[in-house]
Amino acid sequence: MLIAQLADVHLGHRQYGLEERLEDYNRAFLNAVDELVRLREERGGWTR
Repeated sequence: MLIAQLADVHLGHRQYGLEERLEDYNRAFLNAVDELVRLREERGGWTR
């Protein structure tokens, strides 16, 4: 069974007022979602 929990995904997205941090945050979040989708497909779908 695959269980995913995402929390506080907004934290750090404007850290230090630098636009680069927003880009880092967006890239890290999308990478995490891509990995969850990959794991779901590898294991045959979501279990409810």
